Amino acid sequence: MRRRCENFQQIDVRQIDFGRREPWQYPPPSGIAVSVMGDAVHVIHGSADLFIAIERTACNYGGSRPWFLCPGCRTRRAVLYHSVDGFECRHCMRLVHTSVTEDKFDRLRRKRGKLLERLREFDVSPKWKRWTTFESIYQRQLEAEFEAVYWLTRRHRK
Repeated sequence: MRRRCENFQQIDVRQIDFGRREPWQYPPPSGIAVSVMGDAVHVIHGSADLFIAIERTACNYGGSRPWFLCPGCRTRRAVLYHSVDGFECRHCMRLVHTSVTEDKFDRLRRKRGKLLERLREFDVSPKWKRWTTFESIYQRQLEAEFEAVYWLTRRHRK
């Protein structure tokens, strides 16, 4: 069984505020403390205390985009995952995303779940939500459910 990205703690360079004045930041529940220090990020997680290099690329309309340099392979990455050795990219840790390992039934089930979540928003619907939107989401959810049942029955006939 392949290890999945979603099972590991991660740090995302897009979530770090590089203009912030306070020294430490990151969502507290993750248990990861991050401090920006010029062209590197100081990360403390449990007993791990390390620095991760930041590389910037130019954007088309000015400014720059920050990237982590993976300590394992030295390539630019937006997300690094916690490993025994610190933080590494998903390629160094040989991780896959859950969607890669799903079959058609699992994808349909996940699609239906997302549509049901959107339908639950209508229980406390703000007045600017339209019924046409609700009916469209409801119809797509029913189609995904029927397709999943059809696919499952076809799979069991074989």
